[in-house]
Amino acid sequence: GGGQIGTFTLRSLLAAGHEVVVADRAPDAAFLRRYGRHAGPVHSLDICDATAVAGLMASCGRIDAVILTAGMTGALAAADPAGARRGALDGTGTVLDAAAAAGIPRAVLVSSLAVYGAPAEADRAAGSLIESRAPIDPPTVYGRILADMERMVTSRRRGPGSGPDCVLMRIAGVYGPNRFGHGSHSSVLLERMLYCAAQGFSLTLEGYAEDRDDLVYVKDVGAALARAATCADRPDGPINVAIGRVASMAELIAALEAVFGTVDLRLRPPARPRAPLQRLPLDIGRLTGGLGVTP
Repeated sequence: GGGQIGTFTLRSLLAAGHEVVVADRAPDAAFLRRYGRHAGPVHSLDICDATAVAGLMASCGRIDAVILTAGMTGALAAADPAGARRGALDGTGTVLDAAAAAGIPRAVLVSSLAVYGAPAEADRAAGSLIESRAPIDPPTVYGRILADMERMVTSRRRGPGSGPDCVLMRIAGVYGPNRFGHGSHSSVLLERMLYCAAQGFSLTLEGYAEDRDDLVYVKDVGAALARAATCADRPDGPINVAIGRVASMAELIAALEAVFGTVDLRLRPPARPRAPLQRLPLDIGRLTGGLGVTP
């Protein structure tokens, strides 16, 4: 994928001296050149097209790993659950089948913290969501689709000749440069906040000062995915990709004011009443200790 996460993963791989083949359903070569430092061709490809996927892999010769970053945001998944499910399950299955046929030894797959449900008491006591313990009971359409994708991936036959070793990366709220008209909720939110603060514009957002989330910069996400694809050993099980601490809306606004001075950024209660978002941070022991990546 040539979106936000895929582009910065590409950047990390190129910086480390790896040769990379890029494919996207709707490529944006300018974005890839600017942020991914990619001057080569970009293939137009639907991951649900088995013939096209197999053909591209066959044309590349030896491939050491495939990194699948294609997918919808939470808002788009809620608007088109069937399309999101097709991409997440059928598309992932198509890529893994083609990788197995091509003898590719590893696949890195993007999932999300959205697969986690309400924290168990043990998680609250520990103060973070640990991959092996946190309950998988997602409250959103997006989370349920990704949880089904994870179950499909982990249920595939294992052993020699059964296909690539699959690494599931559960990514926190991402922020950083976006393709125009694209981006996750967290990324678009922070982009708007930064732009309005820098330009001196006023901005009103729905939410509470107490809302808090684990937010990770996309360059760190790209570094983690690149490392998962290229390291000799990797931790067992899914890997949280986060910074391991949460920031509240009040703290984000204070950080903007520390850089830009007084900002005209106001919060109003959501139109659909809800409790403040009090997400626990993700545990990053596997990321830092297993992959050796420190965001």
